[in-house]
Amino acid sequence: MELHYQVAKEDYIAFNLFTFEQSISNKRLIRTQKLFSLIFLLAPLVFSLLVHEFQTGYFVISLIIAALWIAFSAKIFRWSFHRRLSKMIDEMGKGKLCGETALILTDKNVIEIMPSGEETKAEWSSINKVAETDEYFFIYFNPMAAVILPKRALDDESIKVLKETIPSGVCWENE
Repeated sequence: MELHYQVAKEDYIAFNLFTFEQSISNKRLIRTQKLFSLIFLLAPLVFSLLVHEFQTGYFVISLIIAALWIAFSAKIFRWSFHRRLSKMIDEMGKGKLCGETALILTDKNVIEIMPSGEETKAEWSSINKVAETDEYFFIYFNPMAAVILPKRALDDESIKVLKETIPSGVCWENE
């Protein structure tokens, strides 16, 4: 199977966000953020115990801050991550990453030819996993590098052939 398609900056950003959100370190970060919001709630209670008087105003303000933190911290982080990735891709030069990409899938190999002309070739046995989202297929060479295959470049028949081409021994993840 041979495919030719356009890869845009947004596709690289989507890949990096997806990979980060699936990572153990991100899950740890989310746990830490939730723990941090508890500090906002416990602080007025501890303060009340120290002064022997419940501070309703202080508690309400802390409750609002904790609610805002829980509601918006993940969104702010995603926005910041997106902005930094966009800047990084611009600095690297879009021509190296973005543009016409070729993907050749055989029964033995995965070959990606980047817009820069750089070729990546790997045997199926060395592929970490294939992840499918609503908008993409990611064929991982290692935990941080993958072929980005936007579904917008595929019709239903191509998706069917792609799924049949990927050997059964390759780990498959659906979002």
